[in-house]
Amino acid sequence: MRITGAEILAHPQSQLKTVFPISVDADRVGTDRSHYIKTERLVLRRLRPHDVGDVTALVSDWDVAKQAGSIPFPYTTADAVDWIAYADAAWERGSEYIFAIERGTDMRLIGAMGMRLKRGWQGPKGHIGYWIGKPYWAHGYASEALGAFKSFCLNQVGMLHLVGTVFADNERSVRVLEKNGFYRQRLQWRTYPDRGGKRKVWVLQWSPGSVDAMS
Repeated sequence: MRITGAEILAHPQSQLKTVFPISVDADRVGTDRSHYIKTERLVLRRLRPHDVGDVTALVSDWDVAKQAGSIPFPYTTADAVDWIAYADAAWERGSEYIFAIERGTDMRLIGAMGMRLKRGWQGPKGHIGYWIGKPYWAHGYASEALGAFKSFCLNQVGMLHLVGTVFADNERSVRVLEKNGFYRQRLQWRTYPDRGGKRKVWVLQWSPGSVDAMS
């Protein structure tokens, strides 16, 4: 599933500065199903089969889906089942790490965030993606989750370069990335057949020390 804000949680069809204090409950990634990340207000954990209902309800909102490159729409329960199965298999392969985002006060699933590993001529990069359900917008949840998730990518996966791709008219998500130290690398056109064809996107990048380098 490609998601609201930064590109990439793939759908099967288609010196670190953190913003919030975190704790990581594992010494490694991989097959540890108890792995989770805690922040001041949130818990990030692996997706589970019982998340299907919440995922379907939140992602089937066009205001969420329209900011993503390849979320099927209308979004159905079958789509959510396929995506959760995909996320589990990708985690086992070590190709992508996708977390559900829960609100700590009531353990309500409010979104998801992930990183897909890709290799390029400059070396491996982690492509960040996330979505937050519309009822939970404007509370700072995406920024809080990303601050913690960035630490996971660096310290647990060893990823030194992170990339996010955002539709140019989605300034809200651009600000989320910039608040967490990403900088606008380039503006370009990409083709998204399910979102009107060619769309202008911002490509943002982060690496340790990149904030200092750009300031």
